[in-house]
Amino acid sequence: NAVKTWLVVKQDQLAFAEELFANIGVQITADGHRLLGAPVGSEDFCKGYVAAKVTKWRKELEALAAVAKTQPHAAHAAYVHGFTGKWTFLARTSDTAEQFNELEDTVRKKFIPQLTGQSAPDDDVRRLMALPARLGGLGLINPAASLEHELSRSTEVCSPLTALIQQQ
Repeated sequence: NAVKTWLVVKQDQLAFAEELFANIGVQITADGHRLLGAPVGSEDFCKGYVAAKVTKWRKELEALAAVAKTQPHAAHAAYVHGFTGKWTFLARTSDTAEQFNELEDTVRKKFIPQLTGQSAPDDDVRRLMALPARLGGLGLINPAASLEHELSRSTEVCSPLTALIQQQ
């Protein structure tokens, strides 16, 4: 279905692509587009896409923090089994560490205090809370700290395929 198809091209190839695909109905952009949940395109597009996701997740975490006040177990389960998967994929596909710091700020200052009934944790306590339960932690992953690890692991695993694509 051509209407659902997007072609992301470099700016200097935009006019040529528009001319080539003029009668087909393919959507063409030089900015970027979402592909399987990850941004593909210019740096500005990718940063804007991640910023919108982080803003949405922060609002969701604030709502989850309200639930944590009366239902801490349910809120903890939702965080560990639901929220972390949302941003782990994006962390593996985009290099936007500064925006994930904003997400960690919401976790640290809003979600954890409601979950525990205590004030926001200091850095040492926060690192302990991020440990998995089998190591004595709560499994409350720090999205900013895990970003670097997830991105480097993904880059390493995908590097042979990336090299082949770039050779084309």
